[in-house]
Formats: sequence, C-alpha cells, structure tokens
Amino acid sequence: MASKTLKEAIENLYQWQYNRDESFNCMLYTLFNKADAENYGRLKAIFPVEALALKMLNDSLSNGIDLFKTYGLIKERKCTKKNLKN
Repeated sequence: MASKTLKEAIENLYQWQYNRDESFNCMLYTLFNKADAENYGRLKAIFPVEALALKMLNDSLSNGIDLFKTYGLIKERKCTKKNLKN
C-alpha cells in the first residue's frame, strides 16, 4: 500500500533498510533499487512519496542515519560509564 505521508514512507524505508521483512513496502523499495531508469520512472509516477524517501536516503551522507534520527527512528544514546559496561 502506498504511503500517505513522507514520515510513513521513511518509517517503511527504515524497516526495509534494517529488517527486510516480506511486506509490500519492503518489496517495493527492493523493486525501486533493482529498476532500470525507465521502470524507476514508472514506479516513481505511481509511488512519488516512496521515491522521495529513497532519494533522501541516497542523498544522505551517513547511510540514512541522520535521516532516520530526524524522523525519530534512531535514538541518540548518551555515552556513560554504565552504557560502556553493557
């Protein structure tokens, strides 16, 4: 199912990036990744929000870490002595 918002598309992109389940959205991002230019254009026309999320990931200088942090999908951990023991 197509994402309704950019935030939802980025959440789905995060699932695809780190969990690789068999959901429609994960398969869709795999299709985007494998598509040639013509088919990428077709997918983009039907799923513009997902195409934008994937472009944002590809444009990220940190493999998406900054993108996923911005949308609250990755939390910052403060480095403390307690954390270092774990």
